[in-house]
Amino acid sequence: MGALAAGSCDIPVNTVPTNRNDPTARLIDPATLTGSDTVMDINIHKAPTQLLIDAKAVRAMPIGGIRMLVLRGVFAFELFSGHKAPVEIMQAAVGSGS
Repeated sequence: MGALAAGSCDIPVNTVPTNRNDPTARLIDPATLTGSDTVMDINIHKAPTQLLIDAKAVRAMPIGGIRMLVLRGVFAFELFSGHKAPVEIMQAAVGSGS
């Protein structure tokens, strides 16, 4: 299967694990990304995935899996404790990553 066009969706989201044998493999055609896009890759990696690198190259807003992981933790912390989550501490604990 070839790369998909980002223009066919509002927010391109990659949920497919990164190909460890070819980390530059693309599931979303970078030529279809624009600077007005928000692009999300939910793979949890410290290094940015190829999709996030492509998104940044066109000035789109890249959101990586580590950020999603932290925000899920923030939501759960606040839901179950009733207290505001220490977001900065939680983010620092996992690193900046993608």
